[in-house]
Amino acid sequence: MKYPNLYKAFNRHIDLPIDVYLDLEGRLIHKKLGKKEFLFREGEVVKYLPFINDGLMINYIVEEDGEEHVIQIRGTGLWLGDLYSFFSDVRTRFNIQTCQPTELLMINHETFD
Repeated sequence: MKYPNLYKAFNRHIDLPIDVYLDLEGRLIHKKLGKKEFLFREGEVVKYLPFINDGLMINYIVEEDGEEHVIQIRGTGLWLGDLYSFFSDVRTRFNIQTCQPTELLMINHETFD
């Protein structure tokens, strides 16, 4: 098992057999981002559900007057994304950016299904 944080996150909600989890691990998209890098920005369609394997990220919107409003801050062992954009294939209103170097494990539509 390469990603015990992800396994723990799933097992908080479902009893996931280890063989099923190991198959999922093989399908994950692994991504590393540096400090202040964007995972996605307002106007993009979200194609992945990101799990923060290690790091810290912020989800925020920018109002018409340019003011930023923080929606969520998430760290290691948590999910952070836009489920509506992911499932509906519509553009997101959110910006998701790293606060420090961050390692993500991402699930695409095919793997989710």
